Amino acid sequence: MPYDGIVLSGAVWEINGLLSGGRIEKVFQTGRYEITLLCHSRSDKYRLLISADPEHPRLHLTKSKKENPMIAPPFAMVLRKHIQGGRIAGIVQEGYDRVVTMTVETHNEMGDPVNKKLIAEIMGKYSNIILTSDQGTIFDAIRRVDEEMSSVREVMPGRLYRLP
Repeated sequence: MPYDGIVLSGAVWEINGLLSGGRIEKVFQTGRYEITLLCHSRSDKYRLLISADPEHPRLHLTKSKKENPMIAPPFAMVLRKHIQGGRIAGIVQEGYDRVVTMTVETHNEMGDPVNKKLIAEIMGKYSNIILTSDQGTIFDAIRRVDEEMSSVREVMPGRLYRLP
């Protein structure tokens, strides 16, 4: 079964219902293009797997516990710094596009409340996982795309996020 926008909308509806209002307790990068968020919501724990793997991109809840690398990759460290401990405000899909945005309420270095966005683009070999500020400034991406790789859209830290 293809993982298209309609299938993704069902997954997003279920995940949003279970995880909205919950906390992100831990962040793991379990593969080169894959992250798992351990979330605590309504007295239950959930594992949300987000994969930008070119062969099998997906977003779903899972019970499996994958091996964590001994040294965390740089993207995992960025996610831990920015969203670990944050509260999930909501998870939405952009229409029936294969773009899902999780808004996370957290605090900056000064202790002020801020929102961050974790964006999953589930698009075959062009899939990506991107962390941005509420204003759309990219903090980092699991797959960086510079001007040499794409003349249409850069996905690099410091750039403004644009929908694919």
